[in-house]
Amino acid sequence: MSQPPLYDAHCHWHDARLLADWPAIEAALSEFPLGRVVVNGTHPGDWPAVAELAKRDPRVIPAFGLHPWRVNDAPADWLQQLEDFLTRFPHAAVGEVGLDRWIVDHDLPRQQEAFRAQLKIAARDNSAVSIHCLQAWGPLLDTLQTAALPARGFHLHGYGGSPEMVPTFAQLGAYFSFSAYVMHERKTKHRASLLATPPDRLLLETDCPDMLPPEDWQDFTLAGNVAFAHAPEGEPRHHPANIAASYRAAAELLNLPAQKIREQVAENFRRFFGEA
Repeated sequence: MSQPPLYDAHCHWHDARLLADWPAIEAALSEFPLGRVVVNGTHPGDWPAVAELAKRDPRVIPAFGLHPWRVNDAPADWLQQLEDFLTRFPHAAVGEVGLDRWIVDHDLPRQQEAFRAQLKIAARDNSAVSIHCLQAWGPLLDTLQTAALPARGFHLHGYGGSPEMVPTFAQLGAYFSFSAYVMHERKTKHRASLLATPPDRLLLETDCPDMLPPEDWQDFTLAGNVAFAHAPEGEPRHHPANIAASYRAAAELLNLPAQKIREQVAENFRRFFGEA
């Protein structure tokens, strides 16, 4: 029986922290069948890089969105720029968007305004939307319960809410993605949430180059730390080919054969993101 390819529901292949190592990364990705990957932009400054990647790599589904970390420094015309990119790429997703009270000096009302504006676009076009949330699960639920949503549902990437909230989000149309990051010993709640996720709403991701899994769950590694805006001292990087580890982790936690996980996630990914 042939195995379905692996799908990465949320990553940042365009990130400058990966560019120097891309030939080696590409070689690692060739070691297993890889389907589509959703590459998420976070602000107008990186949307062109996502667009160029999508043009040259047929595996890439581009996603354009204003991340809550970037709301405070967004240009005045960011929403029009977003509309322009989504017009140029009609099958793109909207993301990465959402709410975040973890960052210093967060402005939740401003985040809410940007989030609602992007949800409105996704609902209008029935686009897939990839949502980030940290320490704002109550406000996120309030927003999703009162905003127009895409008919296809929405994607809660790297789900870190409580397992008790999973049925409520699922009823609203949520898909939930997880990575091997949940295998860190301290991530008990994340593992419980994965177990609580309905099988037909499960997606897997890397969020590379972020969300590095425990060492035992790193099938592939990248040497050295690279600094970025929120970690100027440098941080280890998550290898894109560790999507295979995300599948291994899900199979272990759910006590299911690898083939079953691949089949279910492939079906869910195609249903939500499409293959176009």
